[in-house]
Amino acid sequence: MAVRRKKLSLLLQDLTLLEKYSEDLFNFLPLPTLLSSPLSVILEFNPSFEDISGFRLDEVVGKHIDVLFGEKTAKLLINEAKEKGKVENKEVFLLSKNKEKIPVSVFIKARIFEDEIAGFFLSVFDLREVKKMEEKLRESVNSLELMVQKQKEKLQKLSVVLEQKIKERKKELEEKIEQLEVIRKKAVERELEMVRLKKENKYLEEEILKLKTLNEE
Repeated sequence: MAVRRKKLSLLLQDLTLLEKYSEDLFNFLPLPTLLSSPLSVILEFNPSFEDISGFRLDEVVGKHIDVLFGEKTAKLLINEAKEKGKVENKEVFLLSKNKEKIPVSVFIKARIFEDEIAGFFLSVFDLREVKKMEEKLRESVNSLELMVQKQKEKLQKLSVVLEQKIKERKKELEEKIEQLEVIRKKAVERELEMVRLKKENKYLEEEILKLKTLNEE
């Protein structure tokens, strides 16, 4: 009997130490985590969850998790956890004590005991810094797109100006070509006239020479 009592005492000590270890581990977790009943009533609430939500444990223990997520969101989360046994990386808003809507990513794991849901582990990851970075990235992208659009508009305007200048230059060249063609035609006409005059002059010289010859005879 004494041996059995000793063994029982050791088992109780081990159980107490295990419970203390589990409690310390739960409280030490840097990720905001809570433990709820099968009816989604909050049973445990680690310090990290207190930090992000602003609630103390005694303010939420015994309350439904919809105090943290709102009735509609809480219902959707728990229904999915019951159906799939877990919820992974679901983006929702956590409702803090001061009414701030904090963007978080939710992870839920159903606690199963003898094929029945005995409760839920629920953890959240604070997305505020991620959202700030996303907003900065969007602003940078928007700024870049604006710069690209401005450059595109400048290039379009420049293209229009260049196209107009090309048209003007083309017109000037066409006019000069026409002028050169007129000058060329006149030059050809003058050359032909010179040839005609030379022939005529030669003919007159020949006629004068004939007349002189006749006179001498």
